[in-house]
Amino acid sequence: MAPALQYSVLRQNEIRVLRPTYTSNLNFELIHVPLQPNSQYSALSYTWGTQAFTHPVTINNQEFRVTQNLYEALGYLYHGYRDKPPVISKGGLLWVDAICINQNNIPERNQQVPLMKTLYEQAERIYVWLGKAENEANNELGVQKMAEFTHGFLRSASKNRPYRPWWWPNKPVPLAADIHRGVVDMSVNNKAIFDVEGSVTYRSWLAICELLHKPWWTRAWVYQEATVPDAYTSYYVRGFNVNSRNTKVLFLHGSSTFSWSDLNNTLLVAEHLQSALSVDTTLLKSIPQECRRLSKLRNLRISGEKASFLDVLQTLRLTECREPQDKVYAALGLASPEAIQNIPVDYGLSVTEVYLNVAKFSMSEAGHELDFLGYSMTRAKRLPHRSSSYEENIGLPSWVPDWADMIDIYPLPKGIHKPFESTTRQVRPIDRRGIPFRGKETEMHCYNACGDTKLSAVITGTLLCIKGVQCDSIADIMILQDVAQCREKDRQWTIQMKGQYAPTNEPLQVALARTDAADAQYDTLGRVVARNGSIDFPLLRRNKSELAAKDYERQRITRHALVRATHLRSVCLTKRGYVGLVPDSAIVGDDIYMLLGGQVLYALRPTNTGGQEFTFIGESYIHGLMDGSIMKWVTDGKANVIDLVIA
Repeated sequence: MAPALQYSVLRQNEIRVLRPTYTSNLNFELIHVPLQPNSQYSALSYTWGTQAFTHPVTINNQEFRVTQNLYEALGYLYHGYRDKPPVISKGGLLWVDAICINQNNIPERNQQVPLMKTLYEQAERIYVWLGKAENEANNELGVQKMAEFTHGFLRSASKNRPYRPWWWPNKPVPLAADIHRGVVDMSVNNKAIFDVEGSVTYRSWLAICELLHKPWWTRAWVYQEATVPDAYTSYYVRGFNVNSRNTKVLFLHGSSTFSWSDLNNTLLVAEHLQSALSVDTTLLKSIPQECRRLSKLRNLRISGEKASFLDVLQTLRLTECREPQDKVYAALGLASPEAIQNIPVDYGLSVTEVYLNVAKFSMSEAGHELDFLGYSMTRAKRLPHRSSSYEENIGLPSWVPDWADMIDIYPLPKGIHKPFESTTRQVRPIDRRGIPFRGKETEMHCYNACGDTKLSAVITGTLLCIKGVQCDSIADIMILQDVAQCREKDRQWTIQMKGQYAPTNEPLQVALARTDAADAQYDTLGRVVARNGSIDFPLLRRNKSELAAKDYERQRITRHALVRATHLRSVCLTKRGYVGLVPDSAIVGDDIYMLLGGQVLYALRPTNTGGQEFTFIGESYIHGLMDGSIMKWVTDGKANVIDLVIA
């Protein structure tokens, strides 16, 4: 066995990089460089693949074994692939986590991981190695087709933007308008866009689907590695804003390369094709959601918008990593300075301790102290855990989100988005028509179940000690996946309530339609913009081919609202005659509580120990109780604030 590589100690804000010596196939020196702007190194983003370290490279004249995937990536970058020249110029420096960080030194890992966001941002170029292609001929066709889609969008945008001088610009045109025009210009019947099985175009799509199914897309760490925005350099052609083509992130698949622009435009074309009824696009339905989630997060970073730390954690929850702590540590690279300061990177901590740190930090966020509870949900028995580390995490308390559990949760909405609206022409010293005007945007709470009360809670060990008010208990449950049961429960409840929903003085069917949307209205970008939303089921049942453009968009928004509200939830009837949404793991007899400081309501289950100790089931929406009326009960003496212990 070869001796272990001897690593020299790193100083503060210093990293190691590989420098090729070219004395043999893959021979490198490991040198130290300061982490500072304009550092001349590249960084590699890849997946480790199997844990078999079977392929030797030479580091500082010592043999160092790496995985097959990394070995192939290094060979392609420094020696080329088939007839393609090397990607990295001679002598180019490269950062690779498996080699440049001493993986057996926990203190060093603790020190280096917080630097990774800065490390990737300051790299000259980020190379994403997806792996070898199964069919190289098809792969080249696929990547060429992706580039054609990008050129098609550019041509369309240029055609639809008549030239005007900078001193008389048009009203800013949203990017969505350019996208819509570009998609419309691409006929689904054009055989260069999509064609029958066996054609060149079909083979191109086969290759595109293959590269989108590579394991790299499922890794947690790639969300901070590959979403780094490009250096913003632009010029204007006929009034159209064109970004520099020298992109920071370069994807490598087999012998071909492509950019983020190529990928995003290809995903738009695929979505457009799937909405068409005149072509059989069964192949495109296999495109996974991981690439779309990654693209969405990158767009947020480019626009300067900040996703909440909890939203980033939920996105990474659906990814894979070697250690469950990395679900949190990878998200820190996209977090606020406050989160980074309060959630230390320490691989010596247990999974429970790391996830508890996230909960403690969330409880310090003013106005959003209990938002983290929306990401914790007791599983229904029909939904098995998908976490390889679940047995290790089984000691987590019920109220702490298990970020290693790969479950797609949609918390009840916490904010109503109020965008800045400009109705006048924006005059700028340069022509910026390609950049939508961004004014101040505000957000207000969507619900206010606790009224004006403030959080009164403390974490003791793994127990959440909190004050709350019992407002109801579950009397009946309608499982939405069981159509026959839904019809029967609907009939029974209509008879029981005589068709009228007393708490809000409206017809029961109207109350149920609003409940199915959690009373939220959404915009075209999937943001909550108002209350009083409802589900129009007749609209959902209509065939897409029958709909006008406006109704097609309404149907898409309505379907989004239904999924966001009812995913992993059931409709319930309470003992007091309220209807609402509860986790699908809730059972008859579970209690509904308002917790001080919480915007929504919560389902809790009394434990067998007696007293006021509960198991946390999940967030709940009860129609008519989401706007502070429970505290009026307390004021009127109809309910009491009590001390609760959630284990």
